[in-house]
Amino acid sequence: MKICLCTNIYYNVGVAETAYQYSLAAKRLGIDFVVSGFIEEKAAKQLPLVGPMIEWDKLGDVTWDGEEYPLDKKQISGIDLFVFYFDNGNFYDQDEVPGSLERILSIIPRERTIIVDADGKYNLTMNYAEDSNHISLRAGQNWHHSFDSLSDAVYQPTFSPIDPKVKSFLFWGYKEPENIGEEKFDVLYLGSNWYRMNQIKRFLSHFSGIRSLFPKISVWGKNWTKADKYWQQATKPDLTFFEERDIDIREYMTEFGEFTQILSGSDFSPILIRPILSHMGIITPRMLETFASGTIPILTEDFLYAEQLYGPLSKELFLGSDPEGRLLDMRKNRPYYQKIVNLIRRELRDEHSYEKRIKDMVRLII
Repeated sequence: MKICLCTNIYYNVGVAETAYQYSLAAKRLGIDFVVSGFIEEKAAKQLPLVGPMIEWDKLGDVTWDGEEYPLDKKQISGIDLFVFYFDNGNFYDQDEVPGSLERILSIIPRERTIIVDADGKYNLTMNYAEDSNHISLRAGQNWHHSFDSLSDAVYQPTFSPIDPKVKSFLFWGYKEPENIGEEKFDVLYLGSNWYRMNQIKRFLSHFSGIRSLFPKISVWGKNWTKADKYWQQATKPDLTFFEERDIDIREYMTEFGEFTQILSGSDFSPILIRPILSHMGIITPRMLETFASGTIPILTEDFLYAEQLYGPLSKELFLGSDPEGRLLDMRKNRPYYQKIVNLIRRELRDEHSYEKRIKDMVRLII
């Protein structure tokens, strides 16, 4: 069995860590797993690649340190399953990248192709809390055209797909860290500011009356101190809020395998979900990685489908109607909450390992 993941991979974001873990799990199972697409240089050194390398130095005014590894007709004969993964970018958009869709359609066999739609792009345009799954009506139409052209099999990491054509495949996997983080925190949020500024402010405001019990609170990730010039609305920072509350802020991008290791050094960590993804019930990698790290995850009211993923014990980890009271109890009775987390981790370890994900993936095409 040979599987090809077709996507663009940037070392510190998106599907990079998952692709790496898939490749390791597939090797353990005796399955050939390769990756095709634009791959940043640091990621390319750790991933099994297919396709002739093509240098790609510049796209508009953005310089990428990586190369394109496109499929051609020489490679496809030995590939049993093509998995096209998409999150924020449509690299077959007929307006933005004309001709790219026609080229790939002339190469890949449709009957051996599936799509993993991680950001709900196949859904009709939806707006929630100043966030949307499409930047415009035209963009949404182009996403539909790309997906419908590539395959009839569209999967989303959700328990309840909105579009009747879409099926459920959780895609993300569970992997505990090999090493424990050296730096210790009372509370650490590790992740980017992508429509999460309001969420982190609401969460941190609950500590105002009990801050002495949580002296070291940190927020690490991308765009917490400065906005992305291409995505201003999604990445608006508020440094004054953090400074007034003595919150440690660091612009930080994790390396392969580093997310769970760093987070393992924190007593507690919230799981914050991009608004439109929570509205669509989408599962994200952080929902599994946070538990995998060994920290005590703190769940918020927008995670309405948490029990479907973690089971009934997860109710104990919600802030609920008295957030300060819950945080105070978590601090004073940490062993109790750690026991709950460990029981949930045991289930996640069995149900969401990367080996199981690979096997589930194979079943999608057999």
